[in-house]
This record gives sequence, structure tokens and C-alpha cells, in this order.
Amino acid sequence: MRLFRHHVAIPGLSLAFVETVLFFGILYVLFRFHFGVSGPIGLVEPVDVGLLAMVTLVTFVTMTAVGLYNRKIFFHSQSGVARAAVTFPLILVLVFGVLNLLELSGHADYRGYYAVCAAGIVLQFPLILLVRKVFVTAFNTDLLRNRILVVGSGPQAAKLLELNRQQHNCHFVVSGVVRLADEAVDNQAAPTLPSEMLSTRHALLNYVRDANVDEIVVATREKRGLPVRHLLECRFAGVRVTDYATFWERESGQIDLEELQPSWLIFSDGFKMSWRRD
Repeated sequence: MRLFRHHVAIPGLSLAFVETVLFFGILYVLFRFHFGVSGPIGLVEPVDVGLLAMVTLVTFVTMTAVGLYNRKIFFHSQSGVARAAVTFPLILVLVFGVLNLLELSGHADYRGYYAVCAAGIVLQFPLILLVRKVFVTAFNTDLLRNRILVVGSGPQAAKLLELNRQQHNCHFVVSGVVRLADEAVDNQAAPTLPSEMLSTRHALLNYVRDANVDEIVVATREKRGLPVRHLLECRFAGVRVTDYATFWERESGQIDLEELQPSWLIFSDGFKMSWRRD
């Protein structure tokens, strides 16, 4: 999905939500236990919920700033553990700094909160590793990956297949490759579907439905000769149709400069003018 004109991975967004709620819950339980609060949760709480929310926000912003929700870190456990080992002491220092500033400003006496926040941050570290392990296992299954159909069998299609083979953290599975008429076939992108299906009415849409294809990626340098009617038919049926450059940017987090065309720069929404750029 796109957020503030940037592609945001659904696994990273889901993970951020789960970890934020988990940390807030850990702090809440520790505060109630530390201050001897018993009984059911009510509308009037002796626990400073606002302070817990602020500590949680500081933790979330710090983890986001150091890249713990980056798609590459998300699927590489060693890099994630190493970065988290550096991040959590930083979070502890920032939280203590916030509590100290609140005390100096005369809001209240937060001396009893330091130990609870420290315990919550320490407990969060192994729990986050466990949650990330579960997320990686879940999102690495084909059931949760987008099934794509590649239209084209040239160099662009070969790059998509290579990306799918090299990266274990891909969010897509190639369901098939369709060759366009008079298109040179790359050895690494051998067509898996007959090109005759583009000359048969409803054939492409029927395959998309039978194979549960979520998205069609047009991966060809030559836009003339595209099966426009078939693509429109699939588009009207609710199937996403994406060009190669946009799909590559979304899945790899990079721009393929070798395949970049002026038309993509013209129609892309990644450019925004403001008074700061004047």
C-alpha cells in the first residue's frame, strides 16, 4: 500500500501495529502490578495512561527511525537482532530523558516509573524477537503472497523471475509468464503459458480466475502489440494491472535505472513541488 507517496509493505505495517500494542500492554500490566492496582479495568484508572502512550510512542518512533521495520531487516533475523540490540539501550536512554524532563517541569514525581519502564523495555526485546519469528514464518508462505502473471518474456520478465528466486522475502509468486507476439524470449524467462491464449477471447481472464492471480505485471519494453482488450477485461474484473517499473519499485524498494523510461517519470506521482523546493 502507499502511504505519503511511499510504498509501505503490509508485513511491516502489521508488525509495527502488533509490536506497539504489545509494548503498551506490557507497560500497562507492569504499572498495575508495581503500584499494587487490583481489580477489573475501569473507566477511571490510577495508571497514567497518557504517560504509557507517550513512552510507547517514543519506542515506536525510535524503532522506525533506526529501520527496524525496513523490509530487508524484517526478513533477516541476524540483522534485526543486531540492530535491536543497539536500539533498545537507546530507547531506554530516551525514555529516561523524557521522564526526567517531565519531573523537571514539575508535572509529577515519576521516580517509581523508571524501574517499570526499564523492565518493560527489557521484556519487550525477547517478545519482539518471538513475534518477528512468527511473522516471518507466516508471510513467507505462498498463501499470503500475491500471485502475479507476467505479460512478456523479455529481459524485464527475466529480472522479475530472478528477483523472485534470489530474495526469500519476496511478497509475490509468479504464477505464469505469457509471451507477446514477435517478442524475443529471454532464456531466463521462458514462457510457461502459450501465446495463443491471447488470441482466444476471455482466455486470459479465465486463466487469471482459475489460477487465483492477484495482479498482472506488464513486463515488456515494447508497448505496441499489448493485448489491450485482454488487459482491460481483467482490469474490469477487479484484477490489478501494473507496469514493470512501478512493480519493481514497490517490491525491491529501488528504481531500475536500466529499464527507466521518460513516460514513467512523467506519469509517476513520486514528484511533489512545494515552497521548500522553489
